[in-house]
Order: sequence, then structure tokens, then C-alpha cells
Amino acid sequence: REAKFPALEVVRSAGKGVVIAILAMAANSVFFYMATVFALSYGERQGASRGLILIAVMCAAAAQIITLPIAAVLADRYGRRPVMIAGCLIGAASAFPIFWLLDTTNFLAILAAMVLAIPVVHSLTYAPMASFISELFETRLRYSGSAMGYQ
Repeated sequence: REAKFPALEVVRSAGKGVVIAILAMAANSVFFYMATVFALSYGERQGASRGLILIAVMCAAAAQIITLPIAAVLADRYGRRPVMIAGCLIGAASAFPIFWLLDTTNFLAILAAMVLAIPVVHSLTYAPMASFISELFETRLRYSGSAMGYQ
């Protein structure tokens, strides 16, 4: 049966799913924007060249072309939740080391930080995201529930 007021029904009957979707998106977004936006100003304040950091981000983004499909295959094989949890745990464990690597202002260290953040952590949390979020909601509420979680 079609929901008359889908957003209201999602909040009423699948509120937990919306909260889980929001938290999943937050975990994914934190690492992505930390690596692609905040790292630029942070690295510059530590004395690294903006161009150097951007090259490291570009290299890491290019590596993600390979790691994103690998993370998707892992999510299909082992499940979306375990892969996303692995990404979150690796992200939590690597947060301080990433900033320590940025502090060095050395290109290889900055590249290592960006590779850890983008093709590793972001791929593991982003690749299973669409399936993970849509599976949180029953079919009649899936579109509205997913939209609320993504926003």
C-alpha cells in the first residue's frame, strides 16, 4: 500500500532507520571533507604547500577509482554493515595519525595520509552506502526514508 504522507510515516514507523542513515552518512562525510577540504587549510597552516596537498588529494582520488569497486565487492560478499563498520573503525584509528602525517609537511607523508583517508576509509564507507541505506526501509517508505537519511 502506498504511503499517503511518506515523510511522516517514515518518522513514525522507521525513525530508527533514519537515525542510522544519518549517522552512516555523517561518518562517511566527515572523512571525505576532512581529507578534501579541511586538510588543505590545516596543511597550509603547518607550512605545507597548497599545491602539494592538492596533488596528494588528486593521487588519492585517482587511487579510489580502483578501491571503490573493490570495497563494493567486499560489501556484496561480506555484507554492507561489516564493511562500513570496518571503514569507520579504520577511520577512527587513523584520525590522529593522518594529522600527524600532515604535520610533517613532507609530500610522501601527506600522500600517505590522503591515501588512508580517501581510497581506504572513504571507499569502505561510501561503496556500500546506497544499498545499506535503502535496506533500512520497507519498500513503500524506501525512497522517502533514504532521502531523509541522505539529507
